Formats: sequence, C-alpha cells, structure tokens
Amino acid sequence: MCPLSVEIVLAMVFSGAGGKTAKQLSLAAHLPNDHEEVVEMFSELIPQLESSDKYTFESANKIYVQNTYKIQKQYNDIVVNKFKSEIESIDFVSHNAASNMNEWVEKKTHNKITNLINQDDLDEDSRLMILNAMYFKGEWIKGFKESNTEPKPFFLNSTHYIDTDMMSNKGSYKYYEDTELKAKFLEIPYKGNDVSMIIALPDKPEDINTLENNMDIVLKPKFQHLVNINIRIPKFEVKESIKFKKILQSLGAVLPFEDGANFNAMLSAESPEQLKIAEIVQKAVIEVDEKGTVAAASSAAQMQNWRAAKILPDTYFYADHPFIFFLKHKTLGVTFIGRYSAPKGIIQTGKYEAPVDPEFENLKVQIPTDI
Repeated sequence: MCPLSVEIVLAMVFSGAGGKTAKQLSLAAHLPNDHEEVVEMFSELIPQLESSDKYTFESANKIYVQNTYKIQKQYNDIVVNKFKSEIESIDFVSHNAASNMNEWVEKKTHNKITNLINQDDLDEDSRLMILNAMYFKGEWIKGFKESNTEPKPFFLNSTHYIDTDMMSNKGSYKYYEDTELKAKFLEIPYKGNDVSMIIALPDKPEDINTLENNMDIVLKPKFQHLVNINIRIPKFEVKESIKFKKILQSLGAVLPFEDGANFNAMLSAESPEQLKIAEIVQKAVIEVDEKGTVAAASSAAQMQNWRAAKILPDTYFYADHPFIFFLKHKTLGVTFIGRYSAPKGIIQTGKYEAPVDPEFENLKVQIPTDI
C-alpha cells in the first residue's frame, strides 16, 4: 500500500467535513483537528512529490461526485490549488462511469494499474468516490547484473519452496540486525539518494508475522554502518488492492460513510441531500528487477556520511523467504509498503536452512590445518 497518498486523500476529504464527521476523520487519520492547519501542512508537502533527473515520482488524486450535487467554489479551490487535485461530476449509474475512472488511473500510473474500479462497485446510492494514484520509477545506484540472475529456491515456509529468479550483488550497503525481532534489515539506494528500498527479512520464514505485528519498529531500522555484503533478492512484482472503508470504520471514522455525514463545507446549498463517502480505493503495483523499481499506487542519507565497519567475509543478506519491504523518501518518509510472500511457480518440498555465504566457505577450506 501507499500510506502517503492515502493520507493526502483523507486530508482532502477532512477539509470538506465538519462537526463529528471531521473529528472522526482527524482521529482515524492522525490529522490535526484544524482545517487551516491541515490544508497548509499538505500544501507544503505535495510539491515535494516531484520527479528529479534521477527518478520519476508522480502523485495524483481525484474526487468523483454525483452530478446532481454541486461543489462549493471555496472547497473546489482548496482541492485544486492546495492539494493539486481534481474534482469531476459524474453519473455513477451510467454504463461508462467505471471505465472513465479507470482510464484516469491508467494514465496517471503509466498503464501499470488497470481495472481499479468495477461497475459493480457503483450504484444509485453512490455519491462520492475518492481515488488516488502514485507512481515511482527509480534505478539502483549499484545495479544488478542480469547475468548473475538465476533460479533459486524461495521458501514459503520451512518445508516448501518455489524456484524463482534471484538477483545477486555485492557491495557496501546499510545493514542492521535486530536481535529482538530476529530479523535483518538492508537498505538499497536509488540514483539521486533521495529514495531507497528497505527490506526487513526475518531469520526464519514463519517469523514474518512477528515483523507485521511490530511495524512501528520495522519502519525505523537502526542503521549504524555501511557493510560489505553479499545480497540476493528475488525479481518480483506485487499487486494489491485495498478498500479503506472498513479499515477507517474500525479506527472510529464511521460517520463519513453514513447518511448523517457532515460534508457541508464541500457542498453548496442547492445540493439535494447530504453526502457520504461510498469508498476509498487504492491499488498498488511494485515491480523490482536488476535495473531498479517501478512502483504505482499511487530516505537515505548520503552514503559517504556513514562509517564503514570491518566486517567478516560471511556477511550476507539472502531474501529467500517472505519479507517486508518499503520505499522511503529522505524528506517524505515511507511512500510504499508491501509484503512479498511467494513467487508464481510449482511448490516443491524441501527443508529450509539458513544460507551460508559460498565465499566464506571457500575461505575456510583454504585455511591451513597445521598452524
């Protein structure tokens, strides 16, 4: 998922809410309960979602409102000028409503996300739909050689695996071992040094749930050194669709989705009745290969500023079982989060064993025994 783009959408909706509806949204989204403060906060953040000459980073949000409703000019100006977003009137029950929304998403994500909305998701009770799209494309500072990519086992658990293409590399990376979580952390930077991918790898395949239950710690790894390390990670693609209505309701934001919702700051007086949110939808796609990453849903310090540690040759990071990954921007924070659990392929039986660095094994063989 892409937490940043969801925060932007919720802030946009909050700006049009009032009373208890606004309060519930602010609590669920951890926003200040002050409209002007929220608008200014995000108007300063959004311009940072820009591409550089080293990578492509784009964000887009859109509100679709039933065409029998009229949006207040003041709210329209806030959404367009402060949130750099769009509002469009639409007939939700028309046969091409979903296709129109999907075309917008496809365009904003460079055709990486398709069929976000089904026509079945829309009906005569639909009044408001919020979509967000975020796209990132970056190349690794140190790319992986395609000639080093080869099939290797990826373990689903301790007894079953699927062969998949694993990329290999060796170099200096930020690396950290958390003994309490029983996990290893690796940071792989993209060109420009603004964005990096961080992988949280549990020591054992079954321990992935421990990481998921401690995401507040996982998202703040305590990197201290650059280490010389052999890494192996799979080429992978992750696609995920999320509907946030039930999630937000579980966090206490119930009114925004009910008939009693207060979006009076969003609607003009001539609108026929009160407005409520039908759904907030996000679909994320992450692609990782030898050159870098393409992420659609929608930080690293300069490497030379880190102290290099003296590391034994057996330091390795083999992501050959389920792991958590996230993209982190040096000023925006976490922009994408995902879990890679399994590649496509035939499940085979085999016993998982912690991998041993081949170079370290060769070194041990070469040590004279008569000393």
